[in-house]
Amino acid sequence: MYGASRYIMDKVAYDRLFQYYCQEWMEKTASLAAGRSMESRILRAFNAMVLPEAYREERLSFFKARQAGIAGISLKKDTVMPYAGVQACMGESLATACFEQLDFPFDYSHESPFPPTGRVDEGVLTHSFNKVFTKAAGFLA
Repeated sequence: MYGASRYIMDKVAYDRLFQYYCQEWMEKTASLAAGRSMESRILRAFNAMVLPEAYREERLSFFKARQAGIAGISLKKDTVMPYAGVQACMGESLATACFEQLDFPFDYSHESPFPPTGRVDEGVLTHSFNKVFTKAAGFLA
């Protein structure tokens, strides 16, 4: 995830959080995460989601066991949560199995996947919206 976005946080804040969790936090919690207690297991689960290389096998095993309950859509032009991040988190084969990559024939972003009317042909916008939410509703049904 790349959370530097006008609607999420600025680059300075993102860089600081990234540095904290990827370096300082991991160093502080390394010995605590090594235990067998429930707290250690929870800490490992959290840390596994911070860095793709941290506890990789545990994370991939977790997602593999729950594959039937995971579905997602990744937008090609999304720079906040790019598909490459999904692949790094879940592994390439699970990402391919669980996620569909979409790209719309208009400019969009993570924050505004369906731009306000008037900027995009209404029919194209409606079709794109329906494609996303039909898939979501089908999964949740």
